[in-house]
Amino acid sequence: MSLIPGDLVEPDYGGCCLTGIADSVRGLFGRPARNPLPAGLLPAGGFDCVVQVTLDALGWEQLMAHQAASPVVARVLARGQVSTITSVLPSTTTTALTSLFTGLAPQEHGMLAHSLYLRELGMLVDLLRFHPAMLPGHRGILAGGTEPRAFFAVRPLFTDLAEAGIAAHALMRRELIGTPLSQIHLAGAQATGVVAASDLCVSLRRLVETQPRPLFISAYWDAIDAIAHVHGPGSAEEGAEVSAFFTLFEGEFLDRLGPAARRGTLVLLTADHGQATVEEAQALKLDEHPDLADALLLPPADRRTTYLHVRREALDAVRGILARFPERFHVLETDAALRGGLFGGGTPHPEARVRMGDLVVLSRGRASIVGHEKERPPHPLPGRHGGATPAEMLVPLVAFTL
Repeated sequence: MSLIPGDLVEPDYGGCCLTGIADSVRGLFGRPARNPLPAGLLPAGGFDCVVQVTLDALGWEQLMAHQAASPVVARVLARGQVSTITSVLPSTTTTALTSLFTGLAPQEHGMLAHSLYLRELGMLVDLLRFHPAMLPGHRGILAGGTEPRAFFAVRPLFTDLAEAGIAAHALMRRELIGTPLSQIHLAGAQATGVVAASDLCVSLRRLVETQPRPLFISAYWDAIDAIAHVHGPGSAEEGAEVSAFFTLFEGEFLDRLGPAARRGTLVLLTADHGQATVEEAQALKLDEHPDLADALLLPPADRRTTYLHVRREALDAVRGILARFPERFHVLETDAALRGGLFGGGTPHPEARVRMGDLVVLSRGRASIVGHEKERPPHPLPGRHGGATPAEMLVPLVAFTL
């Protein structure tokens, strides 16, 4: 029996889920693979070069809309084997990329949100840049000698491949190279920073053509996510960015690779999550509900899958408050969510339960939970992710054999 209502999507851990990509890549290179993707989603083998392109926030629903509207998107997709897989819960970049680069489910790797309570530090921490979540830009945690990898003892795919003598390269926007999150994800990779989609695609081509094999290359591009946050998923601005990327991907990479570089090369294109449209009118704002704020030990951080750390004596009261909005929120006991597999199987990270608090709140439709705001933003972001709606949870997997 499902733990969540029918308008939400459970991650397909162990099946058609992005957690299986890392082990599928391991298997393609002859390495031990614990939970690869099901047979048939990828070509069987015979590759000595695998290229993985991850487009942040290009969910399945968005891609299908752009395929219908953009000839270049339709043309590129027609060259590959197109499948639908699920993201993980929460469907946010820090969590999903950790699963993508390790093959571990969220409850295993412990990176369970964008902003997460770390008991070891006694605070909510922004996991992208490892600063206090409520004090953006303050780097006191790192300045004090804290090592982010100590909180997330994962072994990424790049490390496995490099130790097996398989060259592992990673391309990413240069401002992200060297961040705490990229240091965790890219351990073992030769990382190169890029400026735009243009040099990303050219760099991909050069690596495939010049680097010794066996060879694995990961390319991550985040511009679609940024545009969808600001202008909304499915917007004309997002469509223009998607078409621009696919034009470069086709013209500077797929079409310009020489015959020798094409032989034995498999290209995978996927996304970490999609995006959903949210509405301010559907948001439950902590500043407007002092009864809820007083019942919490910590302010909520992420908006679409929200962890609530509740005062013990106030659990029933918090459940009652959220029960007023059944069309907006689905509420689960954290223990039940973990036991039921919403955050994966395997051995849970020893701090998983503490980091998640007492209740897991899944936003439905266009709803969200908003923590304390120092000031109301003049232009609230219409695009959000992290939840379990189909728009956020379903992502593409496209395999190109060259």
